[in-house]
Amino acid sequence: MTRNIDYASAEIPEDEAPENYSWQARRAEILRRIKEAGHPAALNQAELGREFGTSRQNINNDMDALADYVEDNLGRRRALTAKCVFDRCLEGLLEQEEYAAAARVVRNREEWLTEREDLRELEERIENISEKQNRAKYR
Repeated sequence: MTRNIDYASAEIPEDEAPENYSWQARRAEILRRIKEAGHPAALNQAELGREFGTSRQNINNDMDALADYVEDNLGRRRALTAKCVFDRCLEGLLEQEEYAAAARVVRNREEWLTEREDLRELEERIENISEKQNRAKYR
């Protein structure tokens, strides 16, 4: 249900108090803060709950939804962490005009993403082979 929402480009109201945000805007703002902080664990969920006028459980649900969102767009909270660290690292290198180092970081990330995709394809193939073997076993 929430997987169709692009939280990274969702509008965050500037003229509205955080406790009045819709859940979509709240998640977009939390995602922005995670990216800024560099890691989801850097945010205190109880404090976020108070700020947004909602429960800590709702914030925890928001974190899980954001992890799913990042996983769909790039593996759960690990992918969210990796994306935030990468963005922050790249931004810092570019600000310091360390262009060669920034290029290496981008190349390494692209290699990592390719390896991830290759692994997913292998897992899918293994699953298909297992299913075929199970079907053959019960014929």
